[in-house]
Amino acid sequence: MDKEVVYILNSNGNLGCAPECVVVDSESSGKLGVGFIKISSMNTARFDSVFDEKDKKLVKCCLQLEKNSIVKKIADPEAKNWDALIAKYFGSQNKPVKVLATRDYILEYVNNNLNTFFDNFSGKKLYIQVGKFPFMWTPVSIEEEMPEVLYCFDNQTDQLQYSLDVRCRDKELNLKNAVLISRNRARILIQNKIYEFDTDVDGAKLVPFFNKDTVIVPPQNMQVYTEKVIMPLVLTNRVVPFGFDIQVINDITNVILKVKEISSDKQFSLFEPAESGQASVLMELIFEYEDFYFSAGRTGRTLKLENDESSFCIRQVIRDEKSEKAYTDKLLKIGFDLEAKTCKMSMTEGLDLLAATRSQIESAGVEIRFENKQKAISRVFLGDRKLSIELEEQRDWFDIKATVFFGEFEIPFLQILNLIKKNKNQFMLPNGELAQIPQLWFDEYRTLFEYVKLEKDQAVVSKHYAVIAGELEQNQKLSLRLKENFRNLLNSNLEKNYELPENFTGNLRHYQQEGYNWLRLLDEVNLGACLADDMGLGKTIQTLCLLQWLKEQNRRTNLLVVPTSLIFNWQQEIAKFCPEIDLYVHVGPERAKDAGLFGNPDILLTSYAILRRDKEMFTDINFDYFILDESQSIKNPQSDITKVCLSITAKHFLTLTGTPLENSLSDLWSQVHFFNRNMLGSLMQFNKSVKKPEKMELYRNLIRPFLLRRKKSDVLSDLPEKSTIIQYCEMGEEQYTFYKEIRNRFRDKFIE
Repeated sequence: MDKEVVYILNSNGNLGCAPECVVVDSESSGKLGVGFIKISSMNTARFDSVFDEKDKKLVKCCLQLEKNSIVKKIADPEAKNWDALIAKYFGSQNKPVKVLATRDYILEYVNNNLNTFFDNFSGKKLYIQVGKFPFMWTPVSIEEEMPEVLYCFDNQTDQLQYSLDVRCRDKELNLKNAVLISRNRARILIQNKIYEFDTDVDGAKLVPFFNKDTVIVPPQNMQVYTEKVIMPLVLTNRVVPFGFDIQVINDITNVILKVKEISSDKQFSLFEPAESGQASVLMELIFEYEDFYFSAGRTGRTLKLENDESSFCIRQVIRDEKSEKAYTDKLLKIGFDLEAKTCKMSMTEGLDLLAATRSQIESAGVEIRFENKQKAISRVFLGDRKLSIELEEQRDWFDIKATVFFGEFEIPFLQILNLIKKNKNQFMLPNGELAQIPQLWFDEYRTLFEYVKLEKDQAVVSKHYAVIAGELEQNQKLSLRLKENFRNLLNSNLEKNYELPENFTGNLRHYQQEGYNWLRLLDEVNLGACLADDMGLGKTIQTLCLLQWLKEQNRRTNLLVVPTSLIFNWQQEIAKFCPEIDLYVHVGPERAKDAGLFGNPDILLTSYAILRRDKEMFTDINFDYFILDESQSIKNPQSDITKVCLSITAKHFLTLTGTPLENSLSDLWSQVHFFNRNMLGSLMQFNKSVKKPEKMELYRNLIRPFLLRRKKSDVLSDLPEKSTIIQYCEMGEEQYTFYKEIRNRFRDKFIE
């Protein structure tokens, strides 16, 4: 008999499982035999010759997770054995601070070793020890795809119900009788298969559902439970609320330069002397997110619980750090350094600086607010008001060139823009008069101005919103300078045929040529989209035609992500239509562990499951195109795979699906957000605004140029005649014998 190194799992309850290394007798057929020896610190040197380098790492973890090793690690005279250690550190709930600290250390020690063990385990055999002999043991496999976890809370009149929605490979995963392997990262064992969860899932949160479907919280405990359990889980973006709301706030509603007068005898800091003789002003930059307030560069509470008679609402702020940084940088250029600090200066110096930079501050979108002071205004401007706007196409946006006149005064366009965006219609002219912005400007330009942003102090609007500009141009409200290809895209003019790539071996039907024309137009204007033709109309061949053209232009590597079941189909189609394309397929248990091994292929092909598991390997690569096939896989904006896809860098984004809208509007938002980021605003804004008829029409027009969908009924004249082939395949004698054996066995069981 040969000797083989395998591993077994032993449960330590809520601490997880401790793996053990075992040297077993192995038959020539590969089956485990009868004899076996468990490896311990006493005999590990004896079997050193049968261990490879991976085994040596794994054995080290096993030995460090032995109960005696953990007891010795703690070295507590009151916990001389395993049972005493568990009783002291994991028994009753009320523990002294020192005991809790040691308990946390034990948990961290166990988790670190378990993570090291499973990170290095690939290619080894794992069993559950059932029966006396190895040939009776049950093999354990590791699921390649990570399960999705949602925490479901149902607020009812007399109780709060807590349950989990766990899914893997689009099927519900029942946790009944599961065994905890490790807490963080979370791993559990269900029916001889180990499921590994994403890093933000705490294994301890899964344990209560190993023996029940629902946790019931009585009314007297609901307030504490909401604060201690639900609100921390809200930060994971995995909570599904029923009977209450979770409101996510991620847009800055106002930016305030707070100016506060400091009395002359007030000491500002322990390290500075008290002021004397002259008053000072203290300036601080505040970001408002509705009724949440944050000082620039400083943390603050981002969750708030609001109760009413029958329900409650958890409001969460996800701060827009990029926008906050942009505001602080603008003020720094003006002369105010307010990142994580306040600015103090004398009253005279401060007011002089504010007076000199007021226009710049307001044009930057920042409101100056004096604390406990109001300024009386008596004069009102009654002269002519003029606004002219021109949009000029650049590579990624439209430059806005605008002039604004109130009488003899030319007002910075950015100042008017920010006032309209904040729905403020009054401002002060340089001569002290109060000017009123015409309501007509609000009515005509508000929709366009909602999407205007600043790039290097230049007002720009993304090319996503060209439809809005086009409508204003038709109504002679602005001048729009577009190149021919962009006008063709906006007008759905796909008749201009682009030449097919030289080494593409396929033939395109008329509507497929139009699809290829559309893809080339999108590439020229540097925008993403969704090809949503019905199944069978050739989304694959249209995409491969584009990819072959990209190769012939010597562009960068393109990332193509497809369901696992379609990997082989894509390989065949690429070989058939684009034989010269350099294809690298990243799938399977023996796949590369280092992104450097990818090389520089024309296409890097992988599956959604592998992309999610190996996400770190893709995030540092800058792809040319990032293409998702069957892109309904990212229909849930909160799912892990959607977040992974949004984290990957590419110049162009394209989705392929025959079902662009399956279950809800969030499906559509998620896909549009992938191929044209932020085009529809935040999900909360979209869901709220789309209920309004005028907004629904706006969104429909915005999406129209970037969604190409042809149904079979639209292109029947281009489709070939349907052909049907029927083939019969008889079972061989050996197959039929095996079939009868299985059939009879189950028939007998049913009869019993």
